Amino acid sequence: AAGCSLSQPFPDNGIDWHVSHGAPAHTVDDEVTIKVQLKCTYQIPPHPAGGAFSFTLDNAHLVKLARSPVSVHKILVVMLVPRSQ
Repeated sequence: AAGCSLSQPFPDNGIDWHVSHGAPAHTVDDEVTIKVQLKCTYQIPPHPAGGAFSFTLDNAHLVKLARSPVSVHKILVVMLVPRSQ
């Protein structure tokens, strides 16, 4: 419904997906892309108080995600799941 497309980079180099959206209404380019790193944890309970939480990421991944300036921005998506399925 959002009109986005997904592609999985190979090799991934710490990035799991590229999410792209194309539209003539974009002001700089007709297609924009973000790189997405996905993580999943049960060490933080679902629905944390205050709606925010801390997540520990190893330094190598953090350096890749925090690099600046970049031509394609990156985001980290952390999914909180219960310990038992």
